[in-house]
Amino acid sequence: MLECDSQIRERAVWALMEMNEKFASPPITKLLEDPDPRVRGRAAYALAKLDGTSAPKINKLLDDEDSEVRGYAMLALGTLKEKTAVRRIAESLKDPEPWIQTSAAEALSLLSGEKWTGDTVEAASDWWELHKNDPEYFPPKK
Repeated sequence: MLECDSQIRERAVWALMEMNEKFASPPITKLLEDPDPRVRGRAAYALAKLDGTSAPKINKLLDDEDSEVRGYAMLALGTLKEKTAVRRIAESLKDPEPWIQTSAAEALSLLSGEKWTGDTVEAASDWWELHKNDPEYFPPKK
């Protein structure tokens, strides 16, 4: 597909999200499988804003080959407060890519309601060490 086409799809995702209408969820869901990683990532985030039941679809993107998609998937799952993904997100705090580390920290902030200042990756890592075995926050690892 032409680059222009992916840019149009990417902008369409944001426009549909801004409309904040449920009817936008099905077309955005289809874009989770778009060949362009920017479109997939933004579709995950937009879907989280529009559809509170979209976590299982977005969760699959944590395994995407593209780091931008994985980062947006983490932010989307944080927005949804999807506790089943918290361990995978916390593991990403140690990823070699700064974008992934920062996305993981922000997602954990969204999930936990904590607001961190300074080095957010370090703060999120400290928080995770305190809460990784706390069943009040998250189900035990399977």
